[in-house]
Amino acid sequence: MDYQQASYFGLTTYDAAQQTVYANLIWQSIFKDTNHKYRAGLSFINDQYDELFDSINYQRREIVPGAFFEYTWVASEKLSLVAGLRGDYHNLFGFFTTPRLHVKYNVSANTILRLAAGRGQRTANILQKIAPSS
Repeated sequence: MDYQQASYFGLTTYDAAQQTVYANLIWQSIFKDTNHKYRAGLSFINDQYDELFDSINYQRREIVPGAFFEYTWVASEKLSLVAGLRGDYHNLFGFFTTPRLHVKYNVSANTILRLAAGRGQRTANILQKIAPSS
């Protein structure tokens, strides 16, 4: 992926370029029967950023290999649960884990209740680092 952006904030220029390489390998199967499924995988992200803000050039390269495991339990036609854990190593920020949990309950043919919990991780861009907070 190749992304380009040119913006102006009053007299201040913000130009950015991002090049991304992404690869994902997923294996999925069942435990015992189709009510117990799992997915496991590996991923790799390589992002190259080149940002120019107010005549200051910010460049960074982020390399993030990761692995994940996810278990799905279909308890009944009405209830299912998905639990997962992901681990990534970021070349600038180190190792981190991101857990997730999803519960789905089919109340009726037209009504579904969902509960989702988890954690995410991302890198802020230069505008978030230098912009005044409100």
